[in-house]
Amino acid sequence: MLFFLFTSFVIAPIFVWLQYFRSKNGSRPESKNFLLKIFIWGVMASVVVLFVELEMLKFFFPNNSDYVLNYSLTGLKKIDWSILFFRLSLGAGEEIVKSYFLLFYIYYSKYFTRISEGMTYGIVLALGFSLVENSMYFFKISGMNTDLSQMIAPLAMRAVGPLLVHAACAGLVGFYIGRKKFGRSHMPLFSLALVAAILIHVAYDFFILLPKFGFAVSFAAALAVLFFLDREASKPESKKAHKAITRVLFPPEN
Repeated sequence: MLFFLFTSFVIAPIFVWLQYFRSKNGSRPESKNFLLKIFIWGVMASVVVLFVELEMLKFFFPNNSDYVLNYSLTGLKKIDWSILFFRLSLGAGEEIVKSYFLLFYIYYSKYFTRISEGMTYGIVLALGFSLVENSMYFFKISGMNTDLSQMIAPLAMRAVGPLLVHAACAGLVGFYIGRKKFGRSHMPLFSLALVAAILIHVAYDFFILLPKFGFAVSFAAALAVLFFLDREASKPESKKAHKAITRVLFPPEN
């Protein structure tokens, strides 16, 4: 039964999204291997983040780490600002690590020739990142619940909410890495996209601490970002093939 739940709520959602966004990248055989490597880089990024977060948790909250991880604003008369700030800062750190892993792996690649591919690469990296996160969450709650039916609702929410938020944020950064690389703007697009991704993730982390409609608001926001990216990536200028830039990071723009 545990294997069925793990497959249904951890592996299957990631596999479905991976297949969908891989199909968005076209049928070039070399790009499929490249997508797999990006997925693995997402796994590696998540392991790095997880290690740092656990060490920070031990350092700042050595005696009440479980309380911090399960902190909620529901029913509280007084907010513990130190815990709230810590919880929200985790999302910001995750986006920074994901974005720089993505930037330094895809920017030089000979396979990165279209603006729209940046979105795909970002989302695939985020799926690898989410695989580790959701696996850790699964093993955590499976050790806490003897009634397996009580695991279904939180696992279903985890398979939808955080996964789509990670995908939306990384896809946003990846798309604007593409616009930066192929000279579509003189603005510091990578930095602006990273700030936007951080704000989206922090807002999500804040809303899920609230009662009632917090999850719904966060879910709707992630879908809106993915819809925007899909529309932008479908434009002819985003699908136009460019000569790969493999020598200079952030080349001069004309």
